[in-house]
Amino acid sequence: MLVMENYARERRYGGYEKAVRLIRKHRLKWNIEEMADAVDVTKSDCLSVLSMMDHHPDWNDEQIAEEVTWES
Repeated sequence: MLVMENYARERRYGGYEKAVRLIRKHRLKWNIEEMADAVDVTKSDCLSVLSMMDHHPDWNDEQIAEEVTWES
């Protein structure tokens, strides 16, 4: 059972990592609504990711994905 839980967690954070990567890539081109729609997360999630990026510019996408409290 623990293996399945770890696998589910990795899949979940893998999706969030992809969301972070897209937000990072397009943060200067898209507004919050466009990001939320394109990445399929809430506006609050986008703001959390952007804030985390600003506060921890040295963190990679995986680290940010694991630290953000995701609503979606």
